[in-house]
Amino acid sequence: MQAVVEQITYTPFAMVCFYFIMSLMESKGVDGAAEEVSNKFLPTYKVGVCVWPILTTINFTFVSERNRVPFVSVCSLMWTTFLSFMKQADAEAARSAVTLS
Repeated sequence: MQAVVEQITYTPFAMVCFYFIMSLMESKGVDGAAEEVSNKFLPTYKVGVCVWPILTTINFTFVSERNRVPFVSVCSLMWTTFLSFMKQADAEAARSAVTLS
């Protein structure tokens, strides 16, 4: 249940902030940042909805309590790498990267 609540409440906010603020830091301006959010949010969110509930379930079902933080840390590192890939991809490449054809 926690994974579902997180995917509905926190994840969209975090992804929008990531794309918007990173675009502003690249001097794309507010319009460019808003365009990047509109192009990349949905493909990234789809991947997150598929990945994080599974990882959370694995973490709380199979990983011992003392290893849960390291497990989530490794998963977060991989997720941050994916976000960096999506950020650098152009809009069409971002959509096609997460589409199963």
